Amino acid sequence: MPSLSLEETGKGKQILEIGLGGGNYDMRLHRIKPYANITVVEIDPIVVKMAYKWFGVVDSEFHHTVVQDGIEFLEQAYNQGRKFDMVVIDACGSYSSPLLCPADPFQDAIILGKIKEMLTKTGTLIVDLLSSDHTENGNYAWKKGNIVATCTTMSMSDIPDLAIHIDNRLATIMSTLRLNHILDVAYTTILHAK
Repeated sequence: MPSLSLEETGKGKQILEIGLGGGNYDMRLHRIKPYANITVVEIDPIVVKMAYKWFGVVDSEFHHTVVQDGIEFLEQAYNQGRKFDMVVIDACGSYSSPLLCPADPFQDAIILGKIKEMLTKTGTLIVDLLSSDHTENGNYAWKKGNIVATCTTMSMSDIPDLAIHIDNRLATIMSTLRLNHILDVAYTTILHAK
């Protein structure tokens, strides 16, 4: 069972997003998955006011905006034993840092470990990576951000034509979430280990 199936309304799913910005990601997700419980945490109350006034962010029974430091929220959620089907880190830091997103506190191995523990068995962590340039600092972002929190192993015989199946699922995801308008390239790599 995936963390958030494309075929269902999201009922009962718990989604946490750290960093509101204009609210585009969470409000689009809310429209696609109207019954998923989405909590968005934003540290800056002015950003929240602007998102409500100018970008169409609306709180409802299943969409909640919390004004709080994201790290504090994560610590509280961790101590309460909360679980999430999806955690999105879209909080950026200083423009003087080579890696703008995620902000430094969200790159901390201890914080990432706690987030991993808060994910459900099939949970997903999505991290917005943004570098200040695409050369030397882009390499920094790759080294710093290339962390695999979990892997799933399966037999190649479990699914006939596994590569085709995965490519078809990726195409469906890209189309359903309209990511093909945003991303130039999306590809899968299958590694075979004995």
